[in-house]
Amino acid sequence: PDWLAALPENRRIVLQAEKFTGQGGGEVAEKDDRQGCWGTMITQWHADIGHWLEWEFEVPEDAEYRICFRYASGSENAPRRKVEIVGNLPTEAAESVTFPLTGGYASAASDWKYEWLRDGAGQDVRVPLTAGKHRLRMTNLGDGMGLDFVVLVRD
Repeated sequence: PDWLAALPENRRIVLQAEKFTGQGGGEVAEKDDRQGCWGTMITQWHADIGHWLEWEFEVPEDAEYRICFRYASGSENAPRRKVEIVGNLPTEAAESVTFPLTGGYASAASDWKYEWLRDGAGQDVRVPLTAGKHRLRMTNLGDGMGLDFVVLVRD
């Protein structure tokens, strides 16, 4: 989207979904034939409750970051994921993040949506991160979604 393209590279960290650095409790599939995804997406992340994926990333300097997910879902129920940074919940609401249905699994470019990590009051969560390596982990709590990427945005 325009807002992401307009951000200078030093204000964003993009984690491509297919470039996860670890997973456990199941296996995802990669798809490169879906409409509108940036590179390859991951799918089939619904079969095993507790199946987690993890991405390592480098933070250049101490700062607060907001987290946004680009995903698609045609699931019968809205998918839910637990979101952790280095083993900690950035907000209580991250224990079970609901991703509203988008209308499909990326068979059309319009199936993709953006969801910001928000607290219980609906406000964007700002996660303080120190310079250095970190890990973001998402754990399947139910239902299917395709994930294109996660972006951490420094304000």
